[in-house]
Amino acid sequence: MSSRAALGWIRHRTDSAKETELRLLLVRAGLPEPSINVAILDERGEWVQDPDMSYQSLRIAMQYDGGHHITEMQRRSDILRDDRAAELDWLVLKYSQLDLKPLGNGEPSAVTKTRRALLDRGWVQHPAA
Repeated sequence: MSSRAALGWIRHRTDSAKETELRLLLVRAGLPEPSINVAILDERGEWVQDPDMSYQSLRIAMQYDGGHHITEMQRRSDILRDDRAAELDWLVLKYSQLDLKPLGNGEPSAVTKTRRALLDRGWVQHPAA
């Protein structure tokens, strides 16, 4: 891919290279491009969280958990954050480095997991043209 073509894949507000890798993996697999760091608000308009990526219309939040998510304090914070989103009928998908690696069928589990969630929430996959 040329540098010029790569520029077209840059998105502002991305927090990490791994989040970008995940986003590109999903798009290249034919899934819709998720939004980046768009706030989830409760019924009163109060902030709940800014998921790394999301499909707002389907209420799917996506979090890439890098190394700093292993501390006890961060894990507790993540659980509270995700429980609050779930109370608002958001499905929170979590990903790690292992989800980015191809499995036996050649598809990374991140793609399989995301596709399943999209379909379960009403997304209609159109055949490739």
